[in-house]
Amino acid sequence: MQVQPSHAESLQCKSTEALINPLLSQNELGTETAVAQAVASAKVLQVIAAEQEDSWYVANAEILVKLVRKGMVTDEYPLHDALHPIFAQLMRRFPLPKEEEELQDYYPSPMVYATVNTTTLRGTLLMLKAVVDVSPERIEPYAANLMRLLGRLTKEHANSSPSSTGFDNGVRLIIHILDTRTYQNICQLSVAHLADQRRWLLSTLVILLYLLDLAKSWALVKQDAYPTMKEKASLLQKMVAFESRTETIHSSYLGVIYQIYTEPALRRSDLTARLEHSFLLGCRAKDPELREKFLDLLDVSVPRSLISRLTYIFGVQSWDVLADHNWAHLALHLLLSAVDADLPASHDRRLSLNHTIPRPSTQSVIQPMQKLLFLDAQAAHDTWVSVFPAAWVSLSRREQIDITQHTINLLSRDYHIKQADLRPNIIQTLLTGIHACATPMILPPHLVKYLAKTFGAWFVALEILGASLDQVKDDEQTIREYVFDSLADIYAELAEDDMFYGLWRHRCLYLDTNIALAFEQNGMWEQASNAYEVAQSKARAGTIPFSEAEFCLWEDHWILAAEKLQQWDILQDLAKSEGNQELMLECAWRTTHWVEHKDALEEQISQLPEVPTPRRRVFEAFIALLKLPAALDKNLEFTRILEDAMQLTLRKWVALPSQLSAAHVPLLQHFQQFVELQEAVQIFGSLSTTTAQNLEKKYSDLKMVLQAWRERLPNRHDDISIWSDLVAWRQNVFHAINNTYIPLNMISPPINNQNGGATNNTQTFGYRGYHETAWIINRFAHVARKHDLLDACFTSLIKIYTLPNIEISEAFLKLREQARCHYQKPNDLAAGLEVINNTNLVFFSVAQKAEFYTLKGMFHARAKRNEDANNAFGQAVQLDMTQAKAWAEWGRFNDNMFKEVPADLSYAANAVSCYLQAAGQYKSEKSRPLIARIQWLLSVDDNTLAVSRAFDTYKGDAAYWYWITSIPHLCMSLSNREVQQARYVLLNLARHYPQALFFQLRTTREEVMQRKAALARAQAASADPSRQSDASAASTNGDHHMLPTGDDSQRPPNTGAGLGASDGTYPRQASDYVEEVVQLLKTALPLLVLSLETIVDQVAGKFKSSGEEDTYRHLCMLLSDALQNYVLRMNSLNDDGQLNQNTVTTLSRSGMTLSGQIKKDFDEAFSPQQTVYEYIQKLQQWRTRYERNLDSKPRIQPLDALSHYLTEFQFLKVDEIEVPGQYTEDKDSNQNFVRIQRFGPKFENCRTHGITWKRITIHGTDNSKTAFSIQLNSTRYSRREERVMQIFRTFNGALTRKKESRKRNLSFHIPAVVSFSPNLRLFQTDSSYVSLGDIYDLYCEEQGFAKEDPFLFAGEKGKKVMREYMQQTGQQPGKAEYLTLKKDIYDEVATKMVPEDVLTRYMIRTMDGPGELWRMRKQFALQLASCSFMTYTLSLTHRTPYRFLLSRTTGQMTMTELVPGLSQQLPIFATNDIVPFRLTPNMQNFLGPIFTEGILTSGILAIGRSLTEPEFDLEQQLCLFSRDEVMTWLRGRAPNSNHEASFKKFVGANIDGVVKRAELMACKIERDQAVNNPTAPVLAPVIQTVTNLTSSATNPVQLTKMGEMYTPWC
Repeated sequence: MQVQPSHAESLQCKSTEALINPLLSQNELGTETAVAQAVASAKVLQVIAAEQEDSWYVANAEILVKLVRKGMVTDEYPLHDALHPIFAQLMRRFPLPKEEEELQDYYPSPMVYATVNTTTLRGTLLMLKAVVDVSPERIEPYAANLMRLLGRLTKEHANSSPSSTGFDNGVRLIIHILDTRTYQNICQLSVAHLADQRRWLLSTLVILLYLLDLAKSWALVKQDAYPTMKEKASLLQKMVAFESRTETIHSSYLGVIYQIYTEPALRRSDLTARLEHSFLLGCRAKDPELREKFLDLLDVSVPRSLISRLTYIFGVQSWDVLADHNWAHLALHLLLSAVDADLPASHDRRLSLNHTIPRPSTQSVIQPMQKLLFLDAQAAHDTWVSVFPAAWVSLSRREQIDITQHTINLLSRDYHIKQADLRPNIIQTLLTGIHACATPMILPPHLVKYLAKTFGAWFVALEILGASLDQVKDDEQTIREYVFDSLADIYAELAEDDMFYGLWRHRCLYLDTNIALAFEQNGMWEQASNAYEVAQSKARAGTIPFSEAEFCLWEDHWILAAEKLQQWDILQDLAKSEGNQELMLECAWRTTHWVEHKDALEEQISQLPEVPTPRRRVFEAFIALLKLPAALDKNLEFTRILEDAMQLTLRKWVALPSQLSAAHVPLLQHFQQFVELQEAVQIFGSLSTTTAQNLEKKYSDLKMVLQAWRERLPNRHDDISIWSDLVAWRQNVFHAINNTYIPLNMISPPINNQNGGATNNTQTFGYRGYHETAWIINRFAHVARKHDLLDACFTSLIKIYTLPNIEISEAFLKLREQARCHYQKPNDLAAGLEVINNTNLVFFSVAQKAEFYTLKGMFHARAKRNEDANNAFGQAVQLDMTQAKAWAEWGRFNDNMFKEVPADLSYAANAVSCYLQAAGQYKSEKSRPLIARIQWLLSVDDNTLAVSRAFDTYKGDAAYWYWITSIPHLCMSLSNREVQQARYVLLNLARHYPQALFFQLRTTREEVMQRKAALARAQAASADPSRQSDASAASTNGDHHMLPTGDDSQRPPNTGAGLGASDGTYPRQASDYVEEVVQLLKTALPLLVLSLETIVDQVAGKFKSSGEEDTYRHLCMLLSDALQNYVLRMNSLNDDGQLNQNTVTTLSRSGMTLSGQIKKDFDEAFSPQQTVYEYIQKLQQWRTRYERNLDSKPRIQPLDALSHYLTEFQFLKVDEIEVPGQYTEDKDSNQNFVRIQRFGPKFENCRTHGITWKRITIHGTDNSKTAFSIQLNSTRYSRREERVMQIFRTFNGALTRKKESRKRNLSFHIPAVVSFSPNLRLFQTDSSYVSLGDIYDLYCEEQGFAKEDPFLFAGEKGKKVMREYMQQTGQQPGKAEYLTLKKDIYDEVATKMVPEDVLTRYMIRTMDGPGELWRMRKQFALQLASCSFMTYTLSLTHRTPYRFLLSRTTGQMTMTELVPGLSQQLPIFATNDIVPFRLTPNMQNFLGPIFTEGILTSGILAIGRSLTEPEFDLEQQLCLFSRDEVMTWLRGRAPNSNHEASFKKFVGANIDGVVKRAELMACKIERDQAVNNPTAPVLAPVIQTVTNLTSSATNPVQLTKMGEMYTPWC
């Protein structure tokens, strides 16, 4: 029954209507007054209606509906707020009818999304909410439009900023639809009735914080059938996007996920299964507490066994949701949680305390580690590399196979690509951990290659692939080929050319491939091209079988050789015939004018494969520039292409290893090309606006750019392809300049000169393009000649003839390069001389004419036309007295003439005069070899003093700076004939460069004084024959020979080996000259000398060895002597094994140096009645005891414990003192030398094989730190060793100039050595240096046996076997049997005691990851090449492991005791070593066959080739060194004899021997045969000689012959 309204209520409503209706019925509330009145009336109505009963609403329903409808559809929010409660009451009292069509009578339908303005939506939404509060199903007709509205509002909200217009209104609208915090919202009430529109709702809610509580209530509280579990999971999964919003939103989201996983009702439900990815995001949450909660849940959910955890990591869990981060920390958390928590943490150090410190549990260490690993990806990477190998080794073989399969599947996942740019990424982490496993995990080689190239795992992939070669069985040839292919591909990507060649030379099946690759590897491109042609011809003719891989290699590298030889016409024909568009474009880049053919070239570019590369973008950018040359700022296509090219290049750069390498050079070339393309825009814009009237101004604009291009050139040692590309590009630009300027030549007006006359300078402007073309061609030709590409040089120079106008300077350079090309070809001398003779010199300057005459003289000299050569050189210096090249070549000509006619000293005198002139004018590194020749020629002067007079009469610039490196030779010369000249130079050096001279002069002075004292003892002993032996023995040490005074009968005549003054008498001794120079230093610079002397005294006095260190050194010397004695007697079966008399005598002398209890114990331990074997064992015990005592002392100690002066040096110094050792470097001045700022506050105690020393650090004024080892008790061969060091420093200059050695970064690593006294010197090495012997000692210590035990084992084993042989056969074993026995013992030692991987394992343990390990291998191979060259050429003997020092930070290797071996009877360099250089099994194992064939052999060849080139003139470099070596030997053997006749012969023999050995290592015979006889068949690779030497060095039989003291197994 319907309630009827009362009469009073009806009247009240009508009066209200009469009051409000006029206001609400207005169509527009256009004024503020109307709005205010309407709002006030609505609020009055709200107040009245709030207190009414239902009957009032029933009575006034019609009026209220009309009033509310008009107010709710306005855009005034206050009206909405006042009228919405009334509308809600009406909906509760009058529910909507069931029929949809009747809805319009009760509720207007303004919900059509497309027709409603945003500002009127609020009232509409409030009415809709009131409807669904009563009837939720009524949402269905409006669901689609409502969801679209929600989607639009949500997107606008997400994309707008809080400060934007309408932001607040949009937020209010969304809240009205969704807000659950104040009242029930539309969607929550009616979600079950949205049907298909739920998908729109769920996708829209993803980015809104307001829905988090809604989703939480759906998932955890409401159990309605809708939304379904799948839809709830979908909503929550899409909320993962919160991670990109604020941390607060994301943390709230993860909190909901955590609650879901901890809700018991949802455990193992479909919802938790679907939210696994969201759960993993919680495991990397930034909030530590929240992250730990997730990790604890994960830890509980995975079984704790090791195999279960590894299976989960590698095979069960999908990591795609974490693919953009390195999730190694999460895997480590699982793995470390598998550790038994009850185990105590292990301790290696034993604590000697009365109260035991409780050991922490393992879990107390693991848990903090797990928390910290999340913070640092690098720390997680390093920890995984340490933990995973330990876990791997704990698995059974079956489990390892299973994990391997899981790992392969995991590494193959596509989602890893998301973190390809991360460093370190998860692929690098996993592969590095796999590489560290002792038992290797075998991975597919093609997968490893892909991972290396995609994720930057270059070096670990190389290490894995290299190690996998050892695991491949012999019958698995296909797999081996796959590994080789993968390695070759990676080497090619990294531009590791030597490794690529070494790999192919190792794997190739046919000799032809080896021959061609050897040529190519060593830069002999013409011969390589011929070899590839021969190989392909044989294959096509069926002469040899071939594999597809090798045939493809022949084809590809023949094309590469043709590119290097600049045979672009041939390549263009080939490209056209094969349809090779890339090659065709490269040829067109160099042979076609792109300005005229841009349309055809654009068509060719479009036919390239659709793969974006920087090279393709360069072509496209140039075409875009040519199409719109005048558009300086509007060429958007050009800009877009260039920016894309830059991005491509940068991506390639990032993908390469972080250390700069050869692979980065082409990318640097690309960047230079991009810069010049941008500059070309300016050039083409200028050309497009150039007219005859503004030609001069436009020319000035271009001049700056073109000058910059001249200054921006590649390095001379860069690949010829880089030069070729640059030249081709610039020639295209220069051609465009010519096309614009040449037509303007005839129409441009004349330009007034300064004198008022008119001159037509447009010729210079017009031909600017040709001038630049000639300039760049000449530079390219010069580089081609330096690269030994003589045909390419000739071809380029010929192009200059086609240019209509070039500058005089370029014509000169062209002719000079052409002549020098002919000079480098031995058979082209006549052609080169013809070029010079046919040249019209009228237009050239005086200097240019002089240089032509110099070239003419060089050609005549090489052709043995001596008179013509002398005249030509004379004309050259007459034309230009300042022509250093002319003086040097004239001096070299006279020097060679003196070699041919040794009796004619006029040639030597002329050579000295010319060399002095050249050295004074060069004032560069070119002066040093000339100065060496001057000193040599002075030493071969005779009584006529012709050479000395030539030196004395020279009045030019003496270039004293470049004499500094000759100071050791000058000090030696104070005892020679050239004493006056040496004195003169030393006095001037003392005035100009006192610190360069001080230390060497001080050492020489002490040596001379020691000689003088020895001579005095010898004279005193003449009456006492018992003392003569000691005196004579003392007089044979050192370089300086002292003559007895008053005994003129024993003086040698005035010869090259004697001491004399310029007048032929001997008024002064060498000590007098040394003292004179010292006094000059003290007089001129007293404070500086005082400071230097104080430093030397402090080092000598404070850093001397302690008694314990001296005893240790003596024990080691006794042990070494005993071992040598043992080795010599081990082959004698009849030997009783007792100590011989010499050993007993030495033992007694050593005991006399001891005192106290130590002497008593020593005498008791070492009795003469023991055997050598027992003697060695006791010495080992004593040595071990002393080593423990020395090692127990602190390694780092304060410097003030030894020297307060050095500690306070910065406060006490009175002059600027330079850091020692800088004068040994080949620099051009000392202006930038580092001065000593202070000495480091700490010093380091060091110990190696039988030696102890201290290391100090000097801090320089540039904040550098230089470490020096203080070597005491240096050998009597120290001066000889320093001379060897100096000669190899000189050789380094040649290595930096030659392309083949420069590109490999080859050098002789010679640390600075500064002699303070005859027995004290500084050696520049830091704490990173370790000897190979120290590595061996460390291994022996780890294995628990003494380092001499292999010697003793070999000796005892040999004796036992030989006794058994004697008992069986009754005779001594023959040579063959003995050698077989030694070889068997050698193999047994290598198997049981010293395996071949000792060095490899040490390096793996020491290096910081596979990248550092691989670079160490490469650097080790390069340095071993230089050490091998030094050993073989100078006959350096006794190359034991302890004489190889290796820096663990730089990979540089140096050798100690660099003293050439000498024949027993003659001063000729010789050695008894069976092997040419040291390359023992441990070195071989560390390098591997690819490094050996790829880097070691080619490095040796490159060094030999650089030092034996004719222009280096190795003979002249060696003369002074050989002179001093021979002189030292002669004085030591027969100090008072005349050796003039044999002196020159010995010096020449040594020089010839060194040169021949160097040429042998340079494979000079093979190279000359290939160059001079190109048609002759090549039967062996050009590097065959070095390969043979390497084979000899690695031959086990040869190593066995070296004996046990060589330590052949180490």
